Parts: sequence; C-alpha cells; structure tokens
Amino acid sequence: MFYIFHGEDDFTRGEELARLRARVMEDGAGELNISAFDGRTLSVMELINASSTLPFFSERRLIVVTDMLQQFEKRSSGHAAEEAERLIQYLPTVPETTRLVFDESVTLATNRGILRKAQALPNGYIRAFPRLNTNRREDAERLRKWIAARGRAKGKGIDPSAVEKLIEYVGTDLRQLDAELDKLAAHAGYAREIRSDDVVGLVTVNPEARIFEMLDAVGMHARQAALSSLHWLLASDPRFSDGLYPLTMLVIRFGELLTVKDLRESQGLADREAQATMKMPEWRYRRLRDQARLFTADELVRLIQQARDIDWGIKRGAVEPVLSLEMLILDATRPAARPSVRQRERNRSRIR
Repeated sequence: MFYIFHGEDDFTRGEELARLRARVMEDGAGELNISAFDGRTLSVMELINASSTLPFFSERRLIVVTDMLQQFEKRSSGHAAEEAERLIQYLPTVPETTRLVFDESVTLATNRGILRKAQALPNGYIRAFPRLNTNRREDAERLRKWIAARGRAKGKGIDPSAVEKLIEYVGTDLRQLDAELDKLAAHAGYAREIRSDDVVGLVTVNPEARIFEMLDAVGMHARQAALSSLHWLLASDPRFSDGLYPLTMLVIRFGELLTVKDLRESQGLADREAQATMKMPEWRYRRLRDQARLFTADELVRLIQQARDIDWGIKRGAVEPVLSLEMLILDATRPAARPSVRQRERNRSRIR
C-alpha cells in the first residue's frame, strides 16, 4: 500500500506519519524495518528496490520518501516525465508487506500530474494537510475545534475565551499551540479548565505570525481582521509601536502582488514559470496569486506610493503612524474606482 501526505501543515502531517511508524514498531524488530529517503535525490528504481525488500522478522516495513513527487510537478518533461511514469506503473504493485509513504512539504495539484493519476489507484491513501488561514471562516472554526480537542486530549478543558486568546497570541502555528497547551495544562494543575487569564499570564506571544495574518487579511480584503491584527501589533510589541515595520511588510506584500500580476498578465507566464521566477514555495505563490486577482496593477502601484509617503511622513514626524496605517489598510481593502489613463501614467512614473 502507498500513502501520499502533502501540504504545508507539517505538524499534523508529522503526527500522521508518527502513527504509521508506531504501528510498524509494534510488529517488532524496531527501526530495522523503517527506512527514510530524500526524494529529491532518489531515483525511482532505487525506490522500487527498497520498497520491494521483505521486512525483517515482521509483517510490515515502512518506507518514507520526502519531497519526491513535487519534483515531478516542477519538471514535467524529459527524464522527469519518464521517472513519473515509471513510478505510476509501479505503485499498483507495491507489496502488501510494504507501507510506502510520500511525505510532501507542499500542496500538490489534484487535477494534473502524478497526484491525479495516483488518485485512481485502488491501493493508495491520499491526504492533504493545508496550512490554516484564519481569514477563512471554515479554517478559523477548524482551528478552534482543534485547540479544544487538543486540550481535552491533554486532560484539560479550555474555556472558549481562552481559545480565542490563544489564537490571538500564537496564530495558526500548531506546533507552538501544542507546546503552549502543555504549559497551560500543567499550570492549571489538571484540576480545572484553562482560562483566558492563564493564556495572558503564560503564553509566549508570536508577533511574526500576527504580521503575516495582517498581510493575508489585507490581501484578501478582510478589512476588520487586518485592522485588528494591526492594532494588536502596535500595542503588543515595542518594536512595532512606531508603525515602520508593519508598513515595510505591507510595501513588500504589495510589491509581491504587483510582481505576480506582471509575470502572469503582462509577461503571460504560466503559474509554474511565475513561481520559479519568484523563487518561492508553491503554497506561498498560490496564496499571492489568489490575492493579486483582487487588485489591479494600478491600485498596487498607488498603494506602494501611498506607503512610501507614509514612511517619509512618519520619519519626519509629520503624520500620526496609527491613523496613517489605518487609512492605508482601508484604502487597500475597499473596491477602488479604476484610475484614468493619465493617472495610471502618473503612478507608474512616480513608482520608478
């Protein structure tokens, strides 16, 4: 049997892989029947040889291959295409004694490439582990349920207000959330539920997570979420109180969105080519691509120039940082009228 675990949620993906390892370990012979390979350098023939080996004094053996399938998505012709086809031909014949796991750190496309073909095979199990985005209502609710269930698994209930405060402080980093829940459960002495004041007193704040939540909220036109993240950042960390760091990150994000639009719309590059040009993980490129669709190029040029004016004003003491950043976010998250041809030319000349 083969498994494909793919997605950016490495914490949950790792836990699922650990459960498979534990089941193989229960059969005896320990680590002798568990092998791990770097899929970026492993050939399909080497993989076939490894997975066809019989287990040692046990019913099963586990083969874990990291980041192999995504290589076939990036190179869909020549030797890579031959390797992908050889692998697809082999997967239906994986021995019953082997558990072959492909552990992919990015989300694979389900409608093309090797994953589309693998989905049709009867002896496979495929599961996606997408990164949570609390700007999406379903993801936010899933995160709340995950925290509550995790607390119960540690022997502690957790008050709904504490769940919200924990998300506010930590964001969507499941690994840190799990570690903080361990700390909170111990502090509560396993005698009462975890309360909001426990979170306030004990949890380590993760401002970087909140920065990226703000950027994604702006990119998705989620105005209230963006403003809430901004206010939290400015009030919670002295490094951000002058507003310059959040402003800088907004300029970078607007610039990335403008680059995506230029590559796809002006230069006509396909997603795969644009991603390679920007040299970023596929999940991050896809997020930027989806956000870029909500802006025109002229709007992004205008927002970058507006941010530069705010930066100059803050440094001269001529503008109030919080109000200026609020206005920038309000402008970025409202439907804007298309500028005239003359205004578009003026914006482009100013940004140069």
